[in-house]
Formats: sequence, C-alpha cells, structure tokens
Amino acid sequence: MGHMAKRGDRGELGLRVSVAVGTLRKLIAPGVVVLVTGPSGGGKSTLLRLLCGVLVPEGFRVVTGTDGARGGCGMGRVGRAASIVDRLARESGRGDAGALDAMAAAGLAEATLLVRCEQELSDGQRARFALARAMAACSRARRPTCLIVDEFASTLDAATASSLSASVSRWARARGVACVLATAREDVIEGLGADVMVYVGLGAGIEVWAGSQSTKRQSTQHKEEDRLTRRG
Repeated sequence: MGHMAKRGDRGELGLRVSVAVGTLRKLIAPGVVVLVTGPSGGGKSTLLRLLCGVLVPEGFRVVTGTDGARGGCGMGRVGRAASIVDRLARESGRGDAGALDAMAAAGLAEATLLVRCEQELSDGQRARFALARAMAACSRARRPTCLIVDEFASTLDAATASSLSASVSRWARARGVACVLATAREDVIEGLGADVMVYVGLGAGIEVWAGSQSTKRQSTQHKEEDRLTRRG
C-alpha cells in the first residue's frame, strides 16, 4: 500500500498529513508497530497530533511519550524521593512485577538503577524512564491502547537506540498495544521491524508502506546505508 501527497504551502501540508492519517487509521490495530520517519521539519509531529485525535473516537486509549514525562518525583517507602521502581510499581497497578516489566522493556533493567530516583538518572535514562512510565500506563488500560512517542530514542547512542527499538517492538506485540514511534534517525529501523512505515519528506510528500511493502522499504533503506558507508 502506498500513498504520496505533494508538498506545497501550509494548507497543502495539512491536507497531505490528513490523508496519511486517514490511511493509518485503517492500519493501526492492537500489536501493530508503526514507524514514522523522515528529516526534521517535515511534519512528523503534526501527523502524530492529528492521529491522536482520530484514534480516540475509534475506541483507542491513547498514551503519549509526554504522559510518561509528567508528574513529580513522589515519596518512597522510607520517606526519601521515590525510586523509579517504586513509582512504576504504583503507576502500573501491578506492583513490582509491573515495574520490572516496564523497566526491562524500556532498557532500564540494570540492577544498579532499581534504587535510584529520577533525579539520579542521566538524560538518556530519564528518557527511557518516561517511556517506561508510558508503557506502565498502557498496561493499566482496559480497552485497546495506542502508545504514541515523538522523538523516539533521540537522546540515545546508536547501540542503545537499536536495542531499545527491538525491546519496544517485542513488548508492543506481546501486550497487544499499538505503537506509533516518530524519529528522524534511521538506526532504529531494523530493530523495530515495523509493520507500517511512514516517510515524511521535506520535498517528496508523505509515503505509507504496510506489510510486505514495509519490509521491502526497510531492506532498501539498509542497502542504501551500506552503499553510502562503502563510498565513505
């Protein structure tokens, strides 16, 4: 499945994003992983905002990455700032088991992190903690849920981003949570193995690939990266 809309003025940008959102609305289902990629400034964030608006009437609960970044540090079991595992235990509604599940899926499974509070985390760890909180919120949902994350893995190094991508993809499929991740970086493509890919270009419009076409697009992307690497 493919759709392309030409870039024009702001009105045309809104139109082509709306058309792409209409296509995604038909493709998003529990356990489906969607990757929205393309250069900064192309309209990825606009697409995500519109998508949030159409999924709720479809019966989805929408959880965004910014939901996981909200809230204070809270207090822990012994009166100090709550550790990240204590906070996730409360927020997941499943106790320590739910906390550890979310932390593992967000790449925070190191034993040394369990007793830390958010203020003691690095920037990259805080970003993953916000993701873990959003995942915990998804686990509480009693209806189909879609996790939407803008600037996915933007603060992480390449190896961590690749590992996180594979982990999030496994989590989404295992939990039956639809997942829409937007990023300008290309090193997450292989790890995610997205069911649907959306390319938001600066001049080439918006293209949507699903199923086998998504796989072909990922393969083509990898070959292009290899070719550029050999030239370099």
